[in-house]
Amino acid sequence: AAAEKYFETYRKYPESPNVPDYLLGAVRCHINLGDSGRVGEILDLLKKDYSTTDQYKNAVMLSMKLKS
Repeated sequence: AAAEKYFETYRKYPESPNVPDYLLGAVRCHINLGDSGRVGEILDLLKKDYSTTDQYKNAVMLSMKLKS
């Protein structure tokens, strides 16, 4: 629910300067759900367009919790 709201907001406003925040929020929610597949998809989006942002770095660090 919340995870998809973040992603819907990203799709609705793809040019927003807040996109990295929306995607990080989606990653956090999917991590809490244990949905590693969806986390990977969103990380790919972050990496593609926002790899230099703190949000991408935070998302990668958070995703490591799923793998441990």
